[in-house]
Amino acid sequence: MKQKFLVVVVILLLVSCGGKDNRTTTSFEETLSGVWKLNVGKPEKINLLSELHIVPKAEAIRKMENVSLPISRDDIEIKFIDGKTYIRIPLEKEEKIFGLGLNFKTVEQRKRIMRLHVDHYGGKDDGRNHAPVPFFVSSRGYGALINSARYIDAWIGASVRKDTKNQSPARDR
Repeated sequence: MKQKFLVVVVILLLVSCGGKDNRTTTSFEETLSGVWKLNVGKPEKINLLSELHIVPKAEAIRKMENVSLPISRDDIEIKFIDGKTYIRIPLEKEEKIFGLGLNFKTVEQRKRIMRLHVDHYGGKDDGRNHAPVPFFVSSRGYGALINSARYIDAWIGASVRKDTKNQSPARDR
């Protein structure tokens, strides 16, 4: 009996956010096939990748087929407001988002606001979690690592914008 294997190519978007006063630079580059790096601000000395000392297996990545980023670079929006950095990656209408840490009641994070800092569970699913991880995977085949050691609020398709191409139905809150 032949076995079939499903190979999933995950395109990785590394987002590095600088401190609140470091708005000077924004760059977007493909570092390896299927790996793009978006730098916003001047990188801080302490971040996830600098502290974990992780070195990607570049030779293995180079052996994989070339893939393109399924998000238009022009659609990624960056704003600095009141000392905070806002990065908007638009979602497709039916796109699903998974990840962002240990969640006891949910797997899919679409239409949620996730507060990525360590907190006790407390029996309610309010977006805070016991083991936050600033990484998510999309049903469109890409993942994103937010390379920041700061507290992160992730609004995952939690609001309806009038200027979006993929308008979802408005709902009363």
